[in-house]
Amino acid sequence: MAHYSAEETMKKVFDFILKVRLEYFIASYCTLAMVLMMVINVVTRYALNFSFGWSDEIVRYLNLFAAFFGISAGMSQGVHIGITALVNLAVPKKAKKYFRLFAEIVTLVFCAVLVYYGSILVGNSLLWDRSARPCSCRCTSCMDWYRRVCC
Repeated sequence: MAHYSAEETMKKVFDFILKVRLEYFIASYCTLAMVLMMVINVVTRYALNFSFGWSDEIVRYLNLFAAFFGISAGMSQGVHIGITALVNLAVPKKAKKYFRLFAEIVTLVFCAVLVYYGSILVGNSLLWDRSARPCSCRCTSCMDWYRRVCC
């Protein structure tokens, strides 16, 4: 039995993840499961006059997982839609990597702003709307946690 260091083990794990393209795999199977669940629900609804009450929510979550893993896969491969006409026509080849870096930084700042204001929005809804608690417990531990972390 070969003995690998932690660094070698992690490198093998990351190489496996990159080679298999785990994000594509998860996004594809979430989409497949979503389509199958919708087809089964439609068939049972119209043919057997019966429908699964939970299938719409499962399909909704599978759609979210497929979208997020697809976004991650597209970002890692650099295949997202972009408007590159101006950069391709007016920018020299050596400066294109700096424009790409600038676009990545702007995207990162935009995502950080969304997370910040989204957490404020969620916090306000937790404080003012009791039906929007993240858990179904009757205690106030969720709101106490939010006050300690975000306020």
